[in-house]
Amino acid sequence: MNTGTHTHPVSEAARTAILETLGSVRAASTETGIPYTTLDRRLRDGSQFTIAELNRLAAATGRDTSYFIGGAA
Repeated sequence: MNTGTHTHPVSEAARTAILETLGSVRAASTETGIPYTTLDRRLRDGSQFTIAELNRLAAATGRDTSYFIGGAA
């Protein structure tokens, strides 16, 4: 779990993609079907996204799933 000091690379990539293409976490939740509270938590504290969630984010933001995990290694 992230202490809030550093953002997890996957969460950071997801937040960037969401804000650049969908404008808000609420819009991303609606577009992907990921509950807002779940999506917000993943973005805030760096809790792990599932592969299914990353695939949904990729489809909604027009990115490849690898965009989100590329910097996580």
